[in-house]
Amino acid sequence: SDAPQRAFGPVAGKALRDPAAPSVTTLGSIDCIQLINEEHMITGSDDGSVSVWSVNKKKPLSTVKVAHGSFGDAGLEQPHWVASVAALRNSDTVASGSHNSEIRLWACGQGTRSLRPLFSVPVVGPMVETKAGEERDLHHSSEKTGRSAGRAPCY
Repeated sequence: SDAPQRAFGPVAGKALRDPAAPSVTTLGSIDCIQLINEEHMITGSDDGSVSVWSVNKKKPLSTVKVAHGSFGDAGLEQPHWVASVAALRNSDTVASGSHNSEIRLWACGQGTRSLRPLFSVPVVGPMVETKAGEERDLHHSSEKTGRSAGRAPCY
């Protein structure tokens, strides 16, 4: 299915690597995943990171930590949890949604090996679902209603 999938379960401190590769760890869990194309996927984590992966690698090709900023008092900041990700299939445009009430659009660069921020779209309420439609629209659902909260065109 092309619908975003949610993957639950902590990865706390577990190395996501080949034993011969340098150590790469995450402190949180990967909570959402979406295919970009047949070879790459995007994930969002509760530690605030957005990552691009190859289906052939055990570590991310690129990670943006604290992708949606943070909240809290100075010295006690916590990253905004990335609750949803979406991709315009077979394109270089991906999106992430968070509890900071923003959809962030990203461009995949260098052969889907990097993420570059494009812009943010403010939305009402925290994000629970983001998906890219066939009509190149971005749909999101609000946690408050569970219903579609709007659309943002993607060009």
